[in-house]
Amino acid sequence: MTQKKSTVATLNLVDYDRTIKYELKHPATGEGLGVIFDLVSQGSETIKGVVRKQFAEISPNQKITDEARINKAEKLSEERIAACIVGLSVPEDQEFMPGIMGTPELTLENKLIIVRVAWVFEQLNEQANKIQNFMKP
Repeated sequence: MTQKKSTVATLNLVDYDRTIKYELKHPATGEGLGVIFDLVSQGSETIKGVVRKQFAEISPNQKITDEARINKAEKLSEERIAACIVGLSVPEDQEFMPGIMGTPELTLENKLIIVRVAWVFEQLNEQANKIQNFMKP
């Protein structure tokens, strides 16, 4: 019996730190909108660092209401997806964010504004969690 030579070890099939490009789609038609995000996986070292920081900020003795707990969970999810955005390209003649033509400055504040739009969050979250996007060639 001959053994097949593998170019990638089984446990190393995925490169979570790999950057992918994703074109934002119209939520109703699925048509590409010309807005291109560069994303890393939620399993990347960058995102693991964000999660560690988030957990360090949570006090185990903190008494909060259920509503506050839900709001905190939403905020943490938004921060993680915002951290997955490592690049953005918007056509110069397109208004992506209100009052801003072309690509906005890629600050944490702007990334949070972007991911707080529910349909955008859903698409970016799906892509950052889709393991097939980060397979090694």
